[in-house]
Amino acid sequence: MRKLTDLEKSWVKSLSELPPSANQPIAAWLETVFFKEADGRALIIQASEGFAVLFLTNELFNDETKKAAQVSQFSELVSFLQYLHREGYLSINRGKATRDKSMFFIQDDFIDPKTQNGPIVLNAKGEYTDNPHKILDTKKNTIYQGVRFDHDQFDAVLSTCTGSVLVSGAIRQLLEDDQDAPHKTRDSGTVHWNEISVWVAILAAILCLFIYLHYRSTHHMRALSLVDYKQDQLSSRLDSMNGHLEQLASQPYAATVQTKPATHRGIDISRWNGDILQAVDQQDRLSFVICKATQGKSYVDPDFHTNWKLITEKGLIRGAYHFYDASQDPMDQAEHFAKTLGELTSTDIGPILDIEPESIPADFEVDPLQLQVDLYIFLRHVERLSGRKPIIYTDPSFGDQYLTNDKFGQYALWVADYTEAAQPTIPRIWSGKGYKFWQKSASYDLDSHPTDLDLFKGERAEIYRD
Repeated sequence: MRKLTDLEKSWVKSLSELPPSANQPIAAWLETVFFKEADGRALIIQASEGFAVLFLTNELFNDETKKAAQVSQFSELVSFLQYLHREGYLSINRGKATRDKSMFFIQDDFIDPKTQNGPIVLNAKGEYTDNPHKILDTKKNTIYQGVRFDHDQFDAVLSTCTGSVLVSGAIRQLLEDDQDAPHKTRDSGTVHWNEISVWVAILAAILCLFIYLHYRSTHHMRALSLVDYKQDQLSSRLDSMNGHLEQLASQPYAATVQTKPATHRGIDISRWNGDILQAVDQQDRLSFVICKATQGKSYVDPDFHTNWKLITEKGLIRGAYHFYDASQDPMDQAEHFAKTLGELTSTDIGPILDIEPESIPADFEVDPLQLQVDLYIFLRHVERLSGRKPIIYTDPSFGDQYLTNDKFGQYALWVADYTEAAQPTIPRIWSGKGYKFWQKSASYDLDSHPTDLDLFKGERAEIYRD
C-alpha cells in the first residue's frame, strides 16, 4: 500500500464521507476540496477542443513559485484520482450526458455559465471569459489567468474531473491502514551507519560522474576534429566526382528494372468465423491474420485468446482490433482493449480501432463532433497504454462523414472497400497519405469458408512496423 501524503489523506477523508451507494457529479466534490473561489482556483475544460485550463488569481499566477506549487498540487490531485480509480476505491463514469457536453466549468462560484454574444458569463457577478487564457470582471480587469493542459494531460483531466463518482466503502481502509503503519523513532545520539554509507555512495557516484563527463568532453572534442577533417576529405572527393557525373549524364544508360512492391495477403476473423484458422496452411499463402479482441468496455471475443496464440503457431504475423461502441466511455474502452491485449511484441501489428456504421447503436443519437473527440481520446489512451501507434479501420463513406479532423491522418488506415478496381477509395483525410491495409473482399474462399481478404503492399517486415 502506498504511503499517503497529508493532502492525500484529506482527499480520502472527504471522499469517504460521500454516500457510498450514490452516483454524484465529481465536479461537485472538486468544488468542495479544491476549486473554491476563496482558494483562487478554477477549471474550465474544453472537451471539443482537446484542452483544459487551470485558472489562478493574479496573485498566484504572477508569482512563479506559487504558480508552480498550484500546478503541482492540481497534477497530484488528478494523479491520485487516477490511482484510486485504478485500484477500485472509486469509479468515475462519464455517461452520455457528460460525453455530449463540449465544455465544463468547475468552481463553487461558477453558477449556470452561459454564452452571451460571444463571451461566456460565469456567474451572477458578471465575470466572464472570451479566450482560453483569462477571466475578466465587468470592468474588463483580468482577475484570473490560465495554465493550459493538453495532450496526455488533457486526457487525464477529462477522465478524472468530469462524470459521476461512486465511492467504495473500502476507501476508509486507506486511512486505517495508514494509521496502523509502524512509526519508527530514532535516537538523535545514535550513529546511523546505513545513512553514512548512503552518503558515501552518493559522493562516490558524483566523483565518477565528474570523471566520466571530463572524459566524454575530451573525447567529444577529438571526435569533432576528426569529423571536420573527414568533412574536408568528403568535400574534396565530391568535387572530384563532378566531372565523372557530367560524363555519365551525357552517355546512354541501361534502364534499371523497377520491381513492384510485393503484395501480401491476410484475413481478419472473429468468433463468427469459427475454427477457420485451424485450416490455414502454407498453400493459402497468407502473411498475416487480424482477429477481433474486444468490443465496448467489457466484451471479449470468446475465440480471441485461442486465435491470438494460434496465429503465432501458424508462423503468421498477428494483429488485433477493438470494435468501438459510440455509446460507451472511450477511456474505459481503451483500458479494456489494452488490458485484454497485454504486451505486444515487436512483430505484432499495432492495436487497431474498428469504427464503422454499426459502432453507433440504433437508439443512440450521435454528435459527429463529440464522436471525434471521444475517438481521439481512445486512440491517445491506447497509444499511451500499449506503447504502439494505433491503426484506424473504417470505410470511405463513414470516414468522410465522421472522421473529418486532420488529427486522424497521423494514424495508419485500414480501409474497407469491396471493389474490383486496382485501388480502393479512401476517406479524404488520408487522400495524401494512402492506406496501409485494404480489406478488398468479404468472400475470400478459405477451405470452402468465405472470409474477408486483406491486402498489404510492401516488404513483409513493414506489415508490423508503426
